[in-house]
Amino acid sequence: MHVVILTTSYPRFDGDPGGHFVAAQANALTRAGAEVQVIAPGCAPHVEQRGGIEVHWVGGTTAFGMPGVAARFVAAPLAASLDVMGTSRVFARKVRELTESRTRPPDRVLAHWLVPTVWPALLRLRYEGRVDAFAHGGDVRLLVGMPEALRHAVVSRIVRRATSLHFASHSLAELLLGSVRDPAIAKALQGIARVDPPTLEIPQELHSRSLRRETRARWHAEWPLPANAFVAVAVGRLVDSKRVDLAIDALQTNPTTHLVVIGDGPARHALEARAEKHGQRVRFAGMLHRREALTAMAAADVLVHPSALEAAPSVVREARALGIPVVACGAGDIPRWATEDAAIRCVEHDAVAIAAAIRELAQTRDGIVQLTK
Repeated sequence: MHVVILTTSYPRFDGDPGGHFVAAQANALTRAGAEVQVIAPGCAPHVEQRGGIEVHWVGGTTAFGMPGVAARFVAAPLAASLDVMGTSRVFARKVRELTESRTRPPDRVLAHWLVPTVWPALLRLRYEGRVDAFAHGGDVRLLVGMPEALRHAVVSRIVRRATSLHFASHSLAELLLGSVRDPAIAKALQGIARVDPPTLEIPQELHSRSLRRETRARWHAEWPLPANAFVAVAVGRLVDSKRVDLAIDALQTNPTTHLVVIGDGPARHALEARAEKHGQRVRFAGMLHRREALTAMAAADVLVHPSALEAAPSVVREARALGIPVVACGAGDIPRWATEDAAIRCVEHDAVAIAAAIRELAQTRDGIVQLTK
């Protein structure tokens, strides 16, 4: 099978957290015997071979990549806008080249993000094969925020062209379905809609208890970490919507809790200033290699995820796959997950509520370890 994957986010280098779930999907298809080609922005135009996957980079070094397109637009709106316009032309040309090939047409096209990858880039093509579309969050929220007439036009075209539409979460599917006023389009959308959380790829060795002990020992050596410290970790882009400030403020009433913040972004300076009152109990690790970030998560006592805007956050699913309990705020499908998994504590978007949940976990640490095995 020949598969072409279209995406606006793909790891630019080994360990890059950006688009890791798209790479996991591509790797799974390759292991199953598929021939996979990926078209993505983020690097200067060139073709790269990655373990049997052919990656076609189309530019976009200014607008695409961590900490996200939105943050890059805020930082440099003119440069990012010009970059997007130029990259879009190269992207569309490459999509036509690979999907309309007479010698090697794809059996399937997998298109991540409804806007701009499915619409308008894909819908202008003469390709008539199978199209699997994937909605992740920001794309659905963008569609729902459009004027009704424009949203109707976009959704109706996507519904007519896509063979299936995979939502990262139930909440996203419900959000888009709830915004569709035309009964015929709503029925068609329901017919192709699937809830399909993104593929996770976690190295097996990260489940090792000895690796956890080694990481904790290194923290004790490098960081003034008391023997009885309860270590929380927050992972993600440092932007306002991730509400890492609540994780920092939750330390106020938890004097034995230490916090490792993994990630970078425009909010980092303000968060570091906010954390100064807690002295050395907060450590900003910056952007880490994906494996290092997962290792730190596996070594922590709890993942704190106070984000206000989510669909199916991979970091929560990764923490649970590693056996780490989670304190999270109610966004996306997290409340649904919490009803099915006792080690996910879903609390209000409030530092006091987060602090109470952390304190309860710290007081019953041994019991939680047993619960999460």
